[in-house]
Amino acid sequence: MKKYFLLLLIGVLLLTGCKTEPEVEVEIPVYKINYSPASKAILPAIYACAAELPEAIFNPTESYIEDSDLSKEFFVHLGEPDTLPSFSAPLAYDEILLITYQNNPVTEWNDFKIINVMNGRIDSWEYFGSSGDIELWLPPEQDEVRDIFNQNILEDNPVTFTAKINSDFREIVNKVNSNPFALGLIPASFSVSNLNSISLGIQVPLLALLDKNPDEIQQRFIGCLQGETGQSELEKSYDPLP
Repeated sequence: MKKYFLLLLIGVLLLTGCKTEPEVEVEIPVYKINYSPASKAILPAIYACAAELPEAIFNPTESYIEDSDLSKEFFVHLGEPDTLPSFSAPLAYDEILLITYQNNPVTEWNDFKIINVMNGRIDSWEYFGSSGDIELWLPPEQDEVRDIFNQNILEDNPVTFTAKINSDFREIVNKVNSNPFALGLIPASFSVSNLNSISLGIQVPLLALLDKNPDEIQQRFIGCLQGETGQSELEKSYDPLP
């Protein structure tokens, strides 16, 4: 009897000694990164750099800057906003373009022609020696591409009510690509080789904005975007940093 009691006691001691401590759950920080519709081509670089920082989760979300809280989260913006926050870092450079159908014969443009097409005084390709009514595709007013275009070319001249508005630059490209009479305004990062690109001489930086000092992980993430990993992705759509 004593023998069995001793074996039972040894078993209880062994089980007690083998008891494992409960696992401590490590909370992984989540960083929201907002980007404007005009900056969407940055996504491959965001994913590439997120893969190099597995200790955090990066959640990219498309929005306009007025809908974002820069005191808490990064915002990727094309060009400088009206109010520049306390922290900004250049990531690459983009250009603002007009695009036309690949067989559109009109190649000579100047500010006078562009302004008068935008305000509707010139509404036909006949003015340029071609034919057909101009179908104008623009981003919405809150988009920074419109703002940059207005500051550099349009200078507060009105836009015709017949202009078609779309916040998705890929859709603007598709509309121009399927209509010989269309004219669109886009960032060069969305351009495709089978369309005519009309340079406006407007190059702007792609900026990471934050209204506070970035923490260590945010600093490393920005460093990745500015470094070899990020730039190798960004140069597929943008002019990289010098």
